[in-house]
Amino acid sequence: MYALVQMEATPMNPEVFAVELEQGIDASTFDFLLQFVQEGKREHIHKMKIKRDKDLSLTGDILAKLAIKKVFGIPFAEIKFDLTQAGKPYVFNRCDVHFNISHSGNRVVCAVHDKPVGIDIQKMKEPRLEALAKRFFTQKEQECFFSTPPDTRKVQFFKIWTAKESYIKFLGTGMKDVKKDIDESCVIRTSLLFPDYVVSICHER
Repeated sequence: MYALVQMEATPMNPEVFAVELEQGIDASTFDFLLQFVQEGKREHIHKMKIKRDKDLSLTGDILAKLAIKKVFGIPFAEIKFDLTQAGKPYVFNRCDVHFNISHSGNRVVCAVHDKPVGIDIQKMKEPRLEALAKRFFTQKEQECFFSTPPDTRKVQFFKIWTAKESYIKFLGTGMKDVKKDIDESCVIRTSLLFPDYVVSICHER
């Protein structure tokens, strides 16, 4: 069904876990996993129209709980999630535990840390990259993107895009900060975790 990958962690850096959904989750496994998800999240998943979206959302929730259990030693059944007013998930009653989830294509990633963290994964596609860069990138980001040679511009676009997304998710303030430059007090780590996928993680120095 899926393969779990743990990215190498270093002291003071978040731990990152990834799942590759090799195929859809079968009905019996889906129902089994769903019982470990809180009621509000279950309702949200049930309302989704596309089966793939349901699988990714469910996998993200389970992956986050498994990652938190592994890193912090909290019993699985005691891990409860809630949302901030801006919609960022957090662990209820545990201010020392932070996590963030992202998915794209058939990959799901989760970053776990003892400080605020944001993560984003994107499958590299060929949309109108130049138009998107002009619309969403800051002046500095546009200069970086458009100065990149055409043959490597796609990778550069998704490095910038995932870095922005991870920073926005780190802040937990929503898309209103999409045109905001990344604060220099933050660390952004970007990698090609899978072929054709770019992942960025944002956290405090």
